[in-house]
Amino acid sequence: MKPPSTNRDPQEVIDVFKYNMSMLRHLCDEFDGGRIEAALWIAVILRTILHTNVKPNGEYSSHAILDQLKEIDTKYNVDFLSTAFQRPASKTFLQGWIIGDNVCGLNVPASSVYTGLLINTINNWGNGYIADVKIKSNAFSQVNRMLPFEQWWNEVVFCDTIANQQMSRWDVIRMIANKDGGAHFDPSVPIQYETFRHPNLFKVYFGTTIIPFSKNPVYVSVRQIAWEVMESLKNI
Repeated sequence: MKPPSTNRDPQEVIDVFKYNMSMLRHLCDEFDGGRIEAALWIAVILRTILHTNVKPNGEYSSHAILDQLKEIDTKYNVDFLSTAFQRPASKTFLQGWIIGDNVCGLNVPASSVYTGLLINTINNWGNGYIADVKIKSNAFSQVNRMLPFEQWWNEVVFCDTIANQQMSRWDVIRMIANKDGGAHFDPSVPIQYETFRHPNLFKVYFGTTIIPFSKNPVYVSVRQIAWEVMESLKNI
């Protein structure tokens, strides 16, 4: 038998929303300061704010804070900012590259992998070169679009046309929150996530040398999604 319950006071929902948004900003600062594992907790907070799941009997197994807020006031029913590069119809992709000063002879081949939320950078570092991924913020603002929540939530942000795998924003968040240590750490890794999580995903060469990326691309995408969410909800 389901234990008895009582509805929360609406102000409590508002207060918890504000607390979670404050924690989200703090974790993003931690990520930007070099604590890449902060992506795990960023994903958990995004899941708490945004994810609703309804059982076949109509009961909630997960009820997003944002959906609860929409029941309190329609001002919380907002569109969401997408900073994703729109995916071309072709099966190869080359978008979002920033090549630093004094970098020459670089071979950046078109890839079968689409990473719509990432800007990829190549810069001089020490005696060699380093590839990195960075937060878009207002960079590349010409690609920004406002989308209804469900369209934004389910927009494909990773795609590999060779491996026939893809991930939406919700896929990214649930994999990290539910599989990679945010809420659970599973002994096996879903192929859907395994395809995109390695820094060598992009196969960028300088001459005959492979230039490694410094971060898990999926973790950086979670940080980018957090920026989209904070921008989308900043005026409510």
